[in-house]
Amino acid sequence: MGKISVEALQNMILQDIDILTRTDDISVSHALGRCLAQDVYAPINVPVFTRSAVDGYAIQSRDTQLGSSDRPIRLDIVEKVRTGMVPKRQVREGEAALVTTGAMLPPGADAVALVERVSVQGDTVVLTEPVRAGENLSLLGEDIGESELVLAKGQIIRLVDVAVLSSLGIDHIPVLTRPKVAIFSSGDELVTPGNVLGPAQVYDSNAYLLEAAVKECGGEPLRLGTIGDSFREVDSLLYETAKTHRFELIVTTGGTGASLLVLEGKDIENIHDLIPGSIAKNGQLKSHGLLMTPGKPTAYGEIAGVPVFALAGWPYSTLMTFQLFVRPAIRKMAGLPPFQDPKEVPARLSRPLNTEKGIRKYFQVRLHREAHEIWAEPLLPPPPPSAARTMHQMLQGTGYFFLDGINQLHADEGEWIRVTVDDPRWP
Repeated sequence: MGKISVEALQNMILQDIDILTRTDDISVSHALGRCLAQDVYAPINVPVFTRSAVDGYAIQSRDTQLGSSDRPIRLDIVEKVRTGMVPKRQVREGEAALVTTGAMLPPGADAVALVERVSVQGDTVVLTEPVRAGENLSLLGEDIGESELVLAKGQIIRLVDVAVLSSLGIDHIPVLTRPKVAIFSSGDELVTPGNVLGPAQVYDSNAYLLEAAVKECGGEPLRLGTIGDSFREVDSLLYETAKTHRFELIVTTGGTGASLLVLEGKDIENIHDLIPGSIAKNGQLKSHGLLMTPGKPTAYGEIAGVPVFALAGWPYSTLMTFQLFVRPAIRKMAGLPPFQDPKEVPARLSRPLNTEKGIRKYFQVRLHREAHEIWAEPLLPPPPPSAARTMHQMLQGTGYFFLDGINQLHADEGEWIRVTVDDPRWP
């Protein structure tokens, strides 16, 4: 199976993936960022009653039409209505009721005189200018009318939507379910953090990285542990997990590149790729090998109709390939728009870099300011004979850029590049 480009695999995945049809009925307070599964119509008017928009005096506007500084209008104050109170009296000709902002308009009144524009003398309010009918009022249904379409199916719930839904008395809404993602790490050497390391063992970091990444992009992750370097174990776990249809996606790390460590008992049974081989045996292997680095041995396919993503085991490779391939799939399933990449900044490269023809190569960089310019320092693996790819390097990174291997095979020292910043500390 030949290697394909990043764009080719992205397109293949998005053609395969459908938006989920299952829904969850959830509290509006928990709905932020979720995709609305059906239209929402207003069950009531907003405002639900005509109310005062200001502190002032509810009046009959016709009483004030001849009012002026030379001929002030005097009205008897017959009631005080606060927010949350139901008026007890009707406002008649020659009368007024003191109302606070948001208070229900008393029957008989058709306007409110702003408190700053009147004077009070005992139980009488004095007006020196006309007040128009409807002035300083929020009318019944003026904001949102009963049965009006408020939010359309497919809307991604925002903070303002939470406020509007709550103002309508709606406490639960149907949203598309979060894609459930099964996560496996592959390797006999892996130990779950919190346990004691044995000889020749390392802690499993990728499963936790993937768990956080799935949550960040709108999925519901479940870590299902590690898979040993055994075809029998891989076949069993992947196939059994897929056929339950409890998960919309399966993501694995490790076991994607050629290795002599695929052991069964004492004999080397195969020297080809562990996870991709299992996908091919139990389902359909659609892609294995990319024209990119890191992440060249990434594989994609399906088992029992469930998409399976097999990512390489180096943590930075796992992160990059998740962002490029798995994240778009999860977002589409959840009915969410493509993930917005962090900001890009122009920077000058501190040393020359190259890639092979046809290979998109990603470089992690550390940004710093120098002489009013931003410089990008590539964080490269140690030179041979070391084969280390350090966690320290990941910690130092501010962002990344790539040479596409088609239009650009080389970047010179001092050349301007575009760096995608993934460190929130960068200003």
